Amino acid sequence: MSQKIENVNDLLNGINVIANVLLIGKSGNIEEISENPNTVDLYASLVEITEQYASILVAKSGQFELRHEEQKDTILKAVSGL
Repeated sequence: MSQKIENVNDLLNGINVIANVLLIGKSGNIEEISENPNTVDLYASLVEITEQYASILVAKSGQFELRHEEQKDTILKAVSGL
């Protein structure tokens, strides 16, 4: 995720990706999954990638929040000067 988060929709899209991965895991039959080592490896890889994606999303959302607060402060200063 090398792009900048510019708006709330970007954050929501990232959260939707993570939610879909969680739903895949929750909907799977654990007994069937555990019997197939290939499926376990594939899902473990998916979880690892999603964990990395979530970490990046959290970091970028913090940057987005800081920029948003700076913009809000600038607007409040401009309005209070009227």
